Amino acid sequence: MKTIDIIAKLCGNAHRGMGSKELGKAQDWLVSHIKSYSGVQIERQEVKTAKTYIPFMLMVMWPLAFFMFGRYVNMPFAILSLYLCLELWLFFDWRGPQLQRCFGNTKGHNIIAKKGSGSNMLILMAHVDSAPSSFAYRPSQVKHYAFNVMIGLFLVSLASAIQLYGSLVGFDLISPVVTSAIALLLILLSLVTMIDYLFKGFVPGANDNGSGVATALKSAEQLWHDMPDDSEVWLVLTTAEEAGMLGAYAFWQKYGPKLKEKQAKVINIDTVGQGALKVVTKTGAITKLSYDNILTTAARSLIADCSAFSTIEEHHHLVGDFDSVWMARDGLDVITLAAYDENGLMPYIHTKFDIMGHLDEAVMQQTIDFAQALLRKVAKD
Repeated sequence: MKTIDIIAKLCGNAHRGMGSKELGKAQDWLVSHIKSYSGVQIERQEVKTAKTYIPFMLMVMWPLAFFMFGRYVNMPFAILSLYLCLELWLFFDWRGPQLQRCFGNTKGHNIIAKKGSGSNMLILMAHVDSAPSSFAYRPSQVKHYAFNVMIGLFLVSLASAIQLYGSLVGFDLISPVVTSAIALLLILLSLVTMIDYLFKGFVPGANDNGSGVATALKSAEQLWHDMPDDSEVWLVLTTAEEAGMLGAYAFWQKYGPKLKEKQAKVINIDTVGQGALKVVTKTGAITKLSYDNILTTAARSLIADCSAFSTIEEHHHLVGDFDSVWMARDGLDVITLAAYDENGLMPYIHTKFDIMGHLDEAVMQQTIDFAQALLRKVAKD
């Protein structure tokens, strides 16, 4: 089956939103398709999360707005404000805030397919779920994403600081106009966060991340067909990436010790359907996370030695993060492959325009060739 045909199967329904029947159908088809490969074992790992990140955002902003309107001289409210502020900072620095897990009432599954055995553990990863529509990713807004995030964090931090000050010494020196204005801005920010999702729902997800699933699957197919010596090859198709990389978090929680013990090599593939293929070597809008390991070294060598990969460059990703973040922070050998336009952005993601008509088969084929060549190289070396 061709790469584009796999994406067509995944996009046969309107979307693949977390917890939806459409996502379940796409995952069922993937399991059925993977079963056709000889010798491949399949596990479905249950994951419980929220459908989207939106309930978490509202749980942070609305209490703070309430506190600002009320001007409560109340130390428990001040402590709660500081906690909510910390949770939001942790969320945007992708460090797994605890409050986010309070909304784990939606069931999903990671698909884990394995073949082979040996000292080399080679893993291809991609997320299956598609994103909720987002105002922040509209073409007019996405270039300001990092700046807008910092504005939101500043506003929440300011509200928390004012609540603490008011609880300690009173609100006499702080005008009601100021606190009311902050409260209104928090409410406005929360409405902007969810407005596109309320009216448009989930997006089709052809590029993000039908392209990643299809290229990861095709790369695994080539490796399973001609297995590298002394190796086991895994394909991990996660869920709930768009809710905060929670499917990948669950996978890392369960298998992280084994991955570290076997010194696994992990390639995460995310949004490679249009633009120029890049090796992501740095992520983060708050604290920076560098990917500097055996895989990045091997990728540089492969790019230098093979003309077919000479156009691939390194990239610093500023808008959000990837499933690979948990493993990168844990010191594992992991990289992400993604494609970007001339402005360093991922075209059409998190919008209704993320459709098959905007896909480029050439960049997806280059991704397949590069991913499987890179894993063969590290297995051999």
